Amino acid sequence: MLKLRPSLPFLLCGLSALLTGLLSFLMLRGTALSGLLWPLVGACVAAVLGALLLLAHRRGWPAQRLFLLLFLPLSLMMLLAMPIGRVPDEDSHLQRIFLLSEGQLFPSDDRLLTEPEGLLEGISDTDTTHADLARMRGEALSDTRVTSSAGFNTGVYPLISYAPQALAMALVRLFTSDRLAVLYAGRLGGWLATVLLLYLAVRLLPRGRYGLIALCLMPVLLQEGMSASVDGLAMGAVSLLTAWTLRLRLSGGRLTGRHTLQAALLCLLTVACKMIYAPFILILLLLPAAQWGSRGAKARSLGAAWGITLVLSLGWLALCYVRYVAGQTMEEGVSGLGTILPQLRSMLTHPLTLLSVLGRTVVSRAYSWLHTMLGSGLSALNISLPLAVLAVEAVGLAAVWGTDDALPACGLRGPRVLLPVCGLLSLLVMLIALYAWWNPYQAQLIEGLQGRYLIPLLMPALLALRFRRKETQLTLSPMLLTLCLPAALAAILRVWACCL
Repeated sequence: MLKLRPSLPFLLCGLSALLTGLLSFLMLRGTALSGLLWPLVGACVAAVLGALLLLAHRRGWPAQRLFLLLFLPLSLMMLLAMPIGRVPDEDSHLQRIFLLSEGQLFPSDDRLLTEPEGLLEGISDTDTTHADLARMRGEALSDTRVTSSAGFNTGVYPLISYAPQALAMALVRLFTSDRLAVLYAGRLGGWLATVLLLYLAVRLLPRGRYGLIALCLMPVLLQEGMSASVDGLAMGAVSLLTAWTLRLRLSGGRLTGRHTLQAALLCLLTVACKMIYAPFILILLLLPAAQWGSRGAKARSLGAAWGITLVLSLGWLALCYVRYVAGQTMEEGVSGLGTILPQLRSMLTHPLTLLSVLGRTVVSRAYSWLHTMLGSGLSALNISLPLAVLAVEAVGLAAVWGTDDALPACGLRGPRVLLPVCGLLSLLVMLIALYAWWNPYQAQLIEGLQGRYLIPLLMPALLALRFRRKETQLTLSPMLLTLCLPAALAAILRVWACCL
């Protein structure tokens, strides 16, 4: 067992506070929050959170409670710092959520989707500020209805992915018609659902719990986790499916029909949050036939779980095709719905050309994906974080994952192969989906993939990289979570300063 020196936790808390103050001072220069006051506030918050973490760890708090201790305040700070609509595509998601909160699912033949006039007036993912929100305070939803512009970009998401946000929005509308209150209700619904999924994932994950907490403290995930969009939910769903599968694999217990139902629900949730992560349902192959009772029982159980997921998902895609894509025509050199079918046919008939495009895209864009995944550009990529913040963030992640308990190597070779394969297949699905929909016909590079899409792939990939031949109990990794606080707090202060 790796023991801690009594002074080491206090040194880590002090280092965390010092780094937070320095990074905040560097990032706030030239903004409305420049000076020493707000860097000192950030340092004090880091010191308080570090001290609470130290106290909770000494009292034997489990990992899932430590997750709540850190993620709840930091994500709430990010929620307050970033105005509604500033998260990428959040305005489009809010529009769709509002329609669902009213029971408007699809346009019918004789009735279009309608929304209150000016629902998103003044809301933008590029330049909404807190001053703008102050001017909107007290505005009621308009009684005048206009045709909604919500379309394929959010309509393709299954209803499950918007259910928490729409339910929260509908509940708030029972008590008030204040426009900002209704829109923020959508945010809160998504935030609560993300917290629940990540909490369950941390609780169920047999190894790497503190590493998962460290990932949850990344600035990009704090941004997505508190928003009305579905990226935070996707991270929670993929993490929960991975944690549930690995826990059952390591337990060695007998699997029954109850586990088949749970597997189907988790697969459906993962695919519903974002279909580009559908390859992760293959992770169920890690459950050995012996735990199901026989190979036939395993085949029947996985077939049922996958079959339910695929039938419902393909049915939804068929419905979206009829509603949005059928009848669209392609414009040369322009991306859009009319491009999808010609692009797919071109990929099938010219696979070598597709491989060439994929290769060029990965080589030319890999650094940009990594950079934005770490948070080099928050909001609509227009709130930049300097390299020093990204370096501190990367060091914190490496420190926690490097000392956290890992999967045992003996008898568990499957994850070493299957977890990376699921991640690579998901990346392939992302690129093909973007090529078909988001890019002009036969484009030479695939544009549109952002680093935030890759965050759900991180935990499975990092778990697959680290194995131990002997089970060990580490006491250092929980305290190293304090090294993840400086980047998170400095990013929150930077967001607030840029959005005043």
